[in-house]
Amino acid sequence: LTGCPVKRVHIILKGFFNCFSSYILYADGVYYYCKLNMVRGELQMFKENELVMYGSTGVCRVKEIGRPSFVDKDDERIYYLLEPVFQSGVIYAPIDNDKVPIRAVISAESASELLNHFDEIEVDDYKCKSSQQLSQHYQSIIENHCCADLLAMTKSIYIKSMVAGRNKKHLGQIDKRYMKRAEDLIYSEIAVALDTNREDVERYIKDKLGKYII
Repeated sequence: LTGCPVKRVHIILKGFFNCFSSYILYADGVYYYCKLNMVRGELQMFKENELVMYGSTGVCRVKEIGRPSFVDKDDERIYYLLEPVFQSGVIYAPIDNDKVPIRAVISAESASELLNHFDEIEVDDYKCKSSQQLSQHYQSIIENHCCADLLAMTKSIYIKSMVAGRNKKHLGQIDKRYMKRAEDLIYSEIAVALDTNREDVERYIKDKLGKYII
C-alpha cells in the first residue's frame, strides 16, 4: 500500500476470479477491499463510507465490510453492506462476486471533463435489424459502466427521438427503457462526483441535448 499512512496491514482474505486478484485488508481498525486488475495493473481499493458504482443499482455507499450475522455458518465470505444513495434499502454483496461490476465513483475532475466536452462525445451510431440485437447492444453499454459511453448512448437515443418526432413517429420502447437506465446511472454518478444535485446535472445535460435540433 504505497503512500497509504497505515501502521499495520493484514491480508485476511485472498481470492482470484477472472483477471482480478482480490484482497480484504485490515489496517488500523479499517477494512479495505482491494481488487487488482492483473491485465491493466490497476489497484482499486474500497473502504467503509466510500462511494462506489454497483451494477445497475448505481451509486452506493459502503456502510460496512464484514460477515453479516444472518449468513450460514459455512459461508466464510466477506460481504459489503451497500446503501444505495438514490434508492431505499440495503444490499449485501459478497466481495468476490464477479457477476455484478463494482468500481469507484469517478473523480470530480473526470466528471467536469465529461460535461465540458459533452459536445465532442461521438454519437453511438449503432444500426441493427432486430430489437433483440439493439437490446443486447444497449445492455452491454450499461454493464460496461463507462461514463462516456453512457453519455454517447443518451445523446444518440435523444437524437433518434428527435428524428422520430419529426417523422411523426414514436420512439421505440427499447430505446426509452435503456435511455432511462443510462440517464439514471450517469446523472447520479456525476452528481455525487461534483457534490451537486442530480436535478442540476440532468438540467445541464438536457440543455446541451436541446441544441441538437434535427
